[in-house]
Amino acid sequence: MNIWLKKIDINDGLEYYNLINTLSSYENVFAKPIPEPFSCYEDFEDFKKVRLIMEYGIKENNIVPTITYWVMLKNKPIGYAILRHRIPENKIGGNIGICLLSEYQGKELGKQVIEQLSLIALNEYGLDNIYITVKKENIRCQKLMDKIGIDTFKEEKGYIFYRDDLNIRYEEEKIK
Repeated sequence: MNIWLKKIDINDGLEYYNLINTLSSYENVFAKPIPEPFSCYEDFEDFKKVRLIMEYGIKENNIVPTITYWVMLKNKPIGYAILRHRIPENKIGGNIGICLLSEYQGKELGKQVIEQLSLIALNEYGLDNIYITVKKENIRCQKLMDKIGIDTFKEEKGYIFYRDDLNIRYEEEKIK
């Protein structure tokens, strides 16, 4: 299965609303898009507007620039991903966050999302490193980090912090 990333758009409709509501019900998900399901469709409209504004950051709220993507399989949204393109290395959350529908977890789709977001981080935003934070109890994600070859650089407060040097990983693919 090959996935692709689609930036969130103000015109995204009911299919995306339903996806976000489903993902918000998951427990122990670090990149949960919202804490609980929307109470109405208008809340989803507000969510999209805020996510589009967040691309540039919100200085007064200390929100770093964050781009929101839908994880797509063919033309169906199966998950949500974020890329923060400016963040301190020790901030819980890191540069990348992913949340996939449960039926698509464990199929190496997270690996594809991380690879695609890493290339965007390198080629579009000039990031040399990406940082990913994983809850200690999230064994599946830890195994994914190991499989990809992303190194642990710190453990603290129930989290494992990973760092990946994108220049080394994608030396030949980097756009000059």
